[in-house]
Amino acid sequence: MGPPTSPWVPCGSAWPTRTARPPSCAPSRAAAPRYGLGPPPPRSTSRGVTISSGESPVRCFIGIPVPVDEGAVRELKARIVDVTPGWRDEKWVPTPNLHVTLAFLGDVDDDRLDVVESAIDEAMSSSRQFTLVPTSIEPRPSASRASMLWMAYDDPDGGCSELASSLSVPLERAGFTFERRRFVPHLTLVRARKRRRGPRLDCTAAERARFGVSDPVVSLYSSRLSPGGASYTRLRSWESGGVPPARG
Repeated sequence: MGPPTSPWVPCGSAWPTRTARPPSCAPSRAAAPRYGLGPPPPRSTSRGVTISSGESPVRCFIGIPVPVDEGAVRELKARIVDVTPGWRDEKWVPTPNLHVTLAFLGDVDDDRLDVVESAIDEAMSSSRQFTLVPTSIEPRPSASRASMLWMAYDDPDGGCSELASSLSVPLERAGFTFERRRFVPHLTLVRARKRRRGPRLDCTAAERARFGVSDPVVSLYSSRLSPGGASYTRLRSWESGGVPPARG
């Protein structure tokens, strides 16, 4: 299983890249309050990721976890496979990994995780609560040659798109660059080993209720690839709405 899907619809430009951060652009750790869910782990654990001296950077992204039970996922998979049986044995995203990507950061050095967290602190301090409503199952990039199926979401009041945009400001100031693309909130369900025809299905009322997201948590994830697929670790989480959660 590959890296998380970019939430931005391409406009013919290259994949987002990371450039060197000018020293003068470094945000101060004291400039923004922490809005994390509980205190961060000690630095010695690298936010839950063990990185020894000289080890490769960690691939990171910012996303909204979608808490859904296994039964709901099984029922959705059965409905998709009933229409297009060829997707049965493709690479389905494990239920605990289901998320809506807000920003893909690429490889991040361990000593820059604090910079990333400060940028998220800044964006989350002014964020507002919002709701995401599932609308359809869609083949991407096209129905005839789909490499994945995702669940598209409606962002009724624009809160999710607003958050994705506000995250890009401090992250770009910290040295990350992102292509200017139209943000499309979605949840990747399955990836194909080879491109194949994919279905487009409207979400049922049950799926809208089970996969919907209200007042979401935002998490900074690390992603590690292995022969068995991608393994995601939540390094730290924030509540939406700009209200510091209770600690202790």
